Formats: sequence, structure tokens, C-alpha cells
Amino acid sequence: MSLTGRAQLAGDLSREQVEVIQTSLSALPDGLAPETVLGCERELIALAQGHGPRDLRRLAARVLEQVGQPVEVVDAHEEHQVRSAEDLAWERASFWIRDNGDGTMHGQFTVPTLAGQTLKKILDAMSSPRRRGAAGPDGSTGAGDETSPGSGASGAGASGAGASGAGTPLPAWCDPGLSPRDRQVARQQRQGQDLAVLLGHLPTDHLHEKTAATVVVTTRLSDLVGETLRVGSTDTGDTLSPGEVRRVACQAGIVPAVLDGDSIPIDLGRQTRFYSSTQRVALATIYDTCAARGCDIPFAWTEVHHAHPWKLGGRTDLSNGIPLCGRHHRMLDRGFEHHLVREGRRVVVELARRRT
Repeated sequence: MSLTGRAQLAGDLSREQVEVIQTSLSALPDGLAPETVLGCERELIALAQGHGPRDLRRLAARVLEQVGQPVEVVDAHEEHQVRSAEDLAWERASFWIRDNGDGTMHGQFTVPTLAGQTLKKILDAMSSPRRRGAAGPDGSTGAGDETSPGSGASGAGASGAGASGAGTPLPAWCDPGLSPRDRQVARQQRQGQDLAVLLGHLPTDHLHEKTAATVVVTTRLSDLVGETLRVGSTDTGDTLSPGEVRRVACQAGIVPAVLDGDSIPIDLGRQTRFYSSTQRVALATIYDTCAARGCDIPFAWTEVHHAHPWKLGGRTDLSNGIPLCGRHHRMLDRGFEHHLVREGRRVVVELARRRT
């Protein structure tokens, strides 16, 4: 019986933890010595003590570091695990919605973690109360508590049992007089209302523009330009493959925290890397759809890709910009073989059936 099996029988591992360990061991690089694999199993069992399945899965991606493998091997293995998880998440994405016939619609969606965390941050920011003003001698605040602009202070999301002193009352889910279930329902209701407000304010005529909310992604400059392979991390505790970090960076107006080898912030802007709205208007006179062969996604829904990659010295010039839909942009950033064919003023992207 394996070490993991014995640990499970002893009650040291849950079924979910066993699944994480088995999956992690099966994903180890080929050619490892048996004693190295056994050492990884011991380390994973030890890591499981005090860590739930989610944290264990994250730590398992670098288990080779615990058994003395070179950092390059560890980085490459972690990058492969994160990239594989991102690809699987992308394939699992889904959405459905139906009309209830009573003035409401109901649906469900599944999206990759980065997209979900972005939406969650937007709704949390809209619905969470903000404290402003210094506390007075009696503990009250001169300006009271307030909710985020646009979300309103009254209605189903507010409760009369608020903060001490005058001012706007706290939301219902902060009311200690309500049961946990009632507080949960109140918060869900409020965030549903905020989602409706958010959808009503989406810039549908500029869907290609920068996102309204920011999830901080931390990476190194060498990884951003493709010199090395190290996964990036978000401020929500998730990891992104180098390719996904570069794809997100192509759409962002700001790369919030690019670090050098000593983790010193050296670049917080790099606006010259990104195509401007004026350049997009000029490209719109050349392209009406995604530049990939056979793709009919409208130009307004595309992202501008550097034909000669920015990381290799490509310039953010009009002649170097190619509009690609999210799917084809992702394919190129994932390493799909492709070549460019010039047809008049347009450049057409021919993609191979398999990727490198």
C-alpha cells in the first residue's frame, strides 16, 4: 500500500486531499528517480496537515522544490500545472439565462477564476459600506457610513440598525439583529441589484476598452517579456501562467506591479506598450473583423496584437497592430503555430491545427 493510502487509513488525510496528492504525483515530470517521487509523496502528505485541498493544490505545484530539484525544473513544472488548469477552466466556461416571465431573468455561469475574481471585486466594491470621517469622542463618525456611489443608501440593501451616531445606516447584512441566513439573503439581493446596475453601465460601444476593475497581477519583468518561465500571482491568492499574464497585460492600461529579480517594483505603467483609442479607430478603417482567417468576430470585440511581439522589440505602431478576438489572441499567446499573410492593406493570421 502506498504512503498516501496508509495515511488515509490512519485518518490523516481526507478524500479530497488524497485526490490532490494522487493528481499531483501523476503530473510530475517524466524521468524522475523513484526516490524523488517518493520524497514528493512524503512532502505532500506533510503539507496536507493544516492545509485544505485548495491550498494543498497550490503548494503541490512546487513540491519539487522540497526535494532539491533545480529551480528551473520547479518553475517549468509549476508553469505547466497552472497553464493546464487555465486551459481546462477555459474549456469549462459556460453561460445560460432564461426569462422567468415575471420581469426577471435567471441564469448561471462558469468562468475562469481571474474573470470571476474581477466580477466579485466589482460587486464587493459596489455593495460594501465605506467609513469616512474620524471618530468623535463618543465613538460616532461625523459623516456616518455610506455605501459606494451609484448603489444607493436606501431600499432592500439597507437596514435601520446601522452605525452609532447620525448618518446613513449600514446595510442589512451588517445588522447583528438578523439571523446569519437573513444577512446572507440580504447581501445576495444587494449584489444582484448591483449586478443589474453594472450591466446597465457597461460601455457596449467600447467593449475593447480597459476593464473598470483591477485585479493586481504580480510578475517579473523577465517573465513578462518571455525570457523566463515563472507563474504570476494575483492579490486574490491565485496563480496565472506566464502566457495568461502576458495576454492580460495586452488588454490592460497599467501593469500594476512588475518586479525585477530582487522583487523591487521597477515598472508601474508602460502605457507606450498599448494601442490607443485613436490607433484603434485607424485600424477600424482597415479591418471589420478579427484578423484570423475565417473569423467573423466584429472588430469592436477584438484586442490589438503586436505582429512583431513587443517582448522581442516590436513597436506599438499602426503597421504592427493586428486585431484578434479573445479566442485567437489566446491561441497565439499559448504558442499556436501561425504565419501572417498580407492581403492588400490587411494582414491575415493563418493558424496551424496544432500548437507548438
